[in-house]
Amino acid sequence: MDKVGIKSLEQQILKLEKILKLDADNIPLIEKMAFGLLCEEIQAIWWRSEESFNAMPSPLLQDEISLYAQHTWQGWRNDPQLLNHLSDSIKVYHRSGLLYQWDLDLHLQYPYLSLIKYWLASVSCCCRAPTINQADLWYKHLRLTQSLLIAQQQQALNPGCLVGYAEQNIIIISLEKRECAIISHQAFPTYQSSGITYFHYPYPL
Repeated sequence: MDKVGIKSLEQQILKLEKILKLDADNIPLIEKMAFGLLCEEIQAIWWRSEESFNAMPSPLLQDEISLYAQHTWQGWRNDPQLLNHLSDSIKVYHRSGLLYQWDLDLHLQYPYLSLIKYWLASVSCCCRAPTINQADLWYKHLRLTQSLLIAQQQQALNPGCLVGYAEQNIIIISLEKRECAIISHQAFPTYQSSGITYFHYPYPL
């Protein structure tokens, strides 16, 4: 992520903080980010609904946001790069195990990308066997959103590193230093393998 990208991300989050008035304790920031509120178009949908930003959106507002996601997806279907990426993202939602994503630049370019991923995973639930519970899917989306935000922060702090994220896992790779830091709940002692030193840092609670 270059300096322009970092500045853009900082501006997006600052804008969102102002809208949500983060001095209030009852605002679930991760949930708002999960609904795509870094995107100005979604902010406008929320404003027009006259619903409070301090609460979960009503079912009607959720339907409007979902419709926005659907229309955006329709516009992306002719882009092979985005199509392939979103196909891989659905696997993250529907599979157990650790699947890292390396798309921080795409999220910076498309601030509603996280919402589109969730929408696609949600609408494909009925095609899965066994059927996936929507509440479980939403909870997974929240955890992925949290990891995404931590990864974006780490990329800004370590611009020369490769940064990936998974559910409650972040990986930061410095090819120059031949070091790999893993942020997770599964602690391990520092070790070396194939000339690379691996470090563990605790995932935020």
